[in-house]
Amino acid sequence: SLLKAYGAPQCAARPCTRSSSPTSQRLASLMTAAVATVAAPAPAATAMPAACAANEEERPEWLRLFCARAPAEEVAAAWKAGFSAEQAKEAEADAPTARARLRRAVVDCEAPEVRADAADGWRYTGGVLRA
Repeated sequence: SLLKAYGAPQCAARPCTRSSSPTSQRLASLMTAAVATVAAPAPAATAMPAACAANEEERPEWLRLFCARAPAEEVAAAWKAGFSAEQAKEAEADAPTARARLRRAVVDCEAPEVRADAADGWRYTGGVLRA
């Protein structure tokens, strides 16, 4: 056949039976689930964060400071000041998760100042996260 003549693998000439193993089937189902998740994100994932959706007067203090390019330490302190007692305790116990939440809040924001920082390679955001 033409497939054999041009060096196509045997699998291309007939149905491939190698993919019927339990491992291959499991991988196929995981990939299908992953593609479906990417293709149809959850409604919450597509919504703009509340901090960025609000007008400038309603923005949280940390975001106002961020957009004004205040010193990174002040932005981080304002972020922490917005925590409830329970959130502060969790942030103290798990600092990487608290930083990740701040990073996500900044990255998801569509404010022009945040987009300008994105165009600059997230330099200011990096300083805030290190603070």
